[in-house]
Amino acid sequence: MRWQYLFTETVRFLRRHLLLSFAALATATVALTLLAGSLATYLEVDAMRGAHRHTDVTIQLTPDVRDDQRTAVAAALQSNPAVAAVRFESNQEALRRLQNQWGDSPELVDAARRQLTDSFQVQLTTSGQYDALTTQLGNRAGIQQVIDQRNDVAQATAHLTAIRTGALVTALLMAVAAAFLIGTMSRATAHVRQDEFAIMRLVGASNWYVRAPFVLGSAVIGMIAALLGLTALEMGKSLLQNSYTGEFALLLVPLPDNSVLILALVTGVTGAALTGTMSLIATRPPRRSHDAILG
Repeated sequence: MRWQYLFTETVRFLRRHLLLSFAALATATVALTLLAGSLATYLEVDAMRGAHRHTDVTIQLTPDVRDDQRTAVAAALQSNPAVAAVRFESNQEALRRLQNQWGDSPELVDAARRQLTDSFQVQLTTSGQYDALTTQLGNRAGIQQVIDQRNDVAQATAHLTAIRTGALVTALLMAVAAAFLIGTMSRATAHVRQDEFAIMRLVGASNWYVRAPFVLGSAVIGMIAALLGLTALEMGKSLLQNSYTGEFALLLVPLPDNSVLILALVTGVTGAALTGTMSLIATRPPRRSHDAILG
């Protein structure tokens, strides 16, 4: 009987203010999409820094580089005291790595493919030696360009961090708006039915029993908004990945396998907690009244 009451009253609560329910759902969806996006950006920045932490400089060779030129560049790097470690990567190895990482985004692989050449991945003994290395190797035969990858990664992560901050601030503002919509909807329903709830309280119903449908209905809105937000984020991620071009595509790193679970847990719990808590606050019983439960 209690579960039937809870289900019936929850549906009744959502249907009573259908327009407000839709407005709260839309606002919460935008807020949770931005929240999930900012969290995904944080994970991407962390993954990029980890993946490129051992490479300070990338030396790209020309497409028609000869074996003797490649050997000469390798010898110059190995004898340079500023170089701590060096690793050669052919364009085919780089392409296979990208295909393994981004097999589900062929457009991104195709965009990056045009940038791939044989290259040396260099780790310096100390930062700040890029200019000296460029001076030594910049004009050597077989070298196409010397890339300050540490600086490129820093710039890319700085841009992503700025986007994350903007998305997070906007998400907080939208979350506040969604919370007030939920509170208004709960309070309006409670006011209309205050006499009915007072009678229920007189016959032994607890405050929680009366308020539970409001909290559950609001939490349902939050969880649906989280699901819609994750769906929108996944669609947006696919569109963005397919639009990446140039060197930025080579810096990207796939998110960890558990990232979807992390995003789902954070957005789901946040959505349910935010909307449910706001409804709980909005329907709290008045302190000075012993006859009414809500009002």
